[in-house]
Amino acid sequence: MLTLARRRGIARRLVEPGKPHHSVYIEFFDGRLCDECLNKHWLSGLLHTRAEFRAWIRDYNE
Repeated sequence: MLTLARRRGIARRLVEPGKPHHSVYIEFFDGRLCDECLNKHWLSGLLHTRAEFRAWIRDYNE
């Protein structure tokens, strides 16, 4: 991932440890993803995981 970012000229910015308020939107999204998708489904493989994520993302965005 780092190599791809360098090739595309993408700068990395790290959040300071213990400062989650610097990435409030990411923290909020991660929490919702865990609560509403990961904690509710037993993901048995890559294809099943992708299908569940697609369904959750569709529901989340609508």
